Amino acid sequence: MNKYVSTILSILLVFALPAIANKNTQVGIAVIINGEDTITLNNEVRYPMMSVFKFHQALSVIHYLEQNKLPLTTSLYIPQTDLLPDTYSPLRDRYPQGDITIPSSELLTYTLQLSDNNACDILFKYTAGLKETDAYIRSLGINDFSITQTEEDMHRDLDPVI
Repeated sequence: MNKYVSTILSILLVFALPAIANKNTQVGIAVIINGEDTITLNNEVRYPMMSVFKFHQALSVIHYLEQNKLPLTTSLYIPQTDLLPDTYSPLRDRYPQGDITIPSSELLTYTLQLSDNNACDILFKYTAGLKETDAYIRSLGINDFSITQTEEDMHRDLDPVI
C-alpha cells in the first residue's frame, strides 16, 4: 500500500508544484486506496468547490422539477441578457443572440458535461436557487460544504467565500 501512496503523491507533486510555485496557495490531497483507506493532507482546510457545485446543483434541479411535477423536457426561455460574455459558455457560443427556448435537460447537459457557467446560472435563476440548492443537499445529510455564490458572483470577485 505504501508503494502506491508514494507513487501517487510523487506524481501529484510533479504536476502540481510547477503550477503553484511562487503563489500564495494551499493544496489539499486525498487518496482513496482500494475503496477503503483514505490518506489526506490538509484535509481540515475548507477549499472552494469551484465547478464541483454544479453536480450538487443538478441534484437540486431534479428535485425542484420533481416537486413541481415538471418533466425534464420543461423548457426555459433564455434572453440574450442571461448569456454573459466574459465567462466560459458553450451555450452562449452556440446561441450568441440568445432569445431561445431550451429544455431543462439540455441545460443540465451544458452544465454537467460542458461545465457551462451561463447554463449553471440560468438554472439557479429559473429553478432551484442558491439557498434552495444548499438546503436540499443538507437535507440529504451532507453538511461539510457551502453553496453561496453563482458563477457570475465568482467571476465578479475572484476571492472565494468558503
